[in-house]
Amino acid sequence: MKDIKPLLIAMLALGLAGTWAYHLYDKTRYTRIRNTVFVKDSAAIADAVRDSLGKAFSLVERQLDARLDSTINAGDSIENKLQSRVREINRLKAEINDILNRQVVSKADLSQARSMIGELQESVDGLHKQNLSMEEEKIQLQGMLSEISRNADSLQKNISRLNSENAGLMEKISHGAYFIASEVRLAAVSTKNNKDQETATSSRADKFLVMFSIQNNINQYDNEEMYIVITDPAKKVLRKSDWSSGTFDTKKGGRQDYTRIIRFDYERGEKKDLRFTLDLDEFEKGTYVMQLWHRGTLVGQASNTLN
Repeated sequence: MKDIKPLLIAMLALGLAGTWAYHLYDKTRYTRIRNTVFVKDSAAIADAVRDSLGKAFSLVERQLDARLDSTINAGDSIENKLQSRVREINRLKAEINDILNRQVVSKADLSQARSMIGELQESVDGLHKQNLSMEEEKIQLQGMLSEISRNADSLQKNISRLNSENAGLMEKISHGAYFIASEVRLAAVSTKNNKDQETATSSRADKFLVMFSIQNNINQYDNEEMYIVITDPAKKVLRKSDWSSGTFDTKKGGRQDYTRIIRFDYERGEKKDLRFTLDLDEFEKGTYVMQLWHRGTLVGQASNTLN
């Protein structure tokens, strides 16, 4: 029995030693396993966070592309105003893509990417609000342009109306330089016993008596001229051989033969009666026509038919 006791003690000691050895081995193995699991979990978390950030970035990027397309299509003027904001957004996109595409991503990188995605979202929202604001401004400008266009059309109509009125006024002013003739008569006269008597018979006529009244309420004239043109039934201008006949220029161009010229002074507003006689060697049957011309414009006319 005495020999067995030392043996048991030795076996017990050996067992305790083995137990401690196993315990130490197991603890070391557990520590190694735990460290491995921690490292793997950290990488998985990083991958998960990167995937999450990637999905968030993709969503923002799709929204951005859609809004950028809308913004660009809004017009050159709006596009010019938004260029600085678009460049900033494109810079953020490039930097976020650079971080997410790295082989090894640190927590600091992920934090920076998350912050930049938030900044990008704010820029996109700001871009959208700015676009809406500019669209409203564009609508207001279009309304203003439409109103200006309407006013321009109205102004053009007024200008056309005023031009027409001015043309009419200028014509009236131009006509105001001419006399208004009235009571224009061309009478054939037979003279017997120093008395004149009107006649409609060519064989009895001795002379023509020309009578008319003129008036002008605008101008006053000194030594003014009036041209009288009388044509016979053959439409030939009757002309005397003396200095009283000649030609004058008309407003329509060309020159016109005249039968007689009368010179006179005129007070503005006065109704002036003028008359003279025209002797002819022979009176033909038919219609004689008399015209009154003032400053190249026809202002009066009369006729007389002799049998």
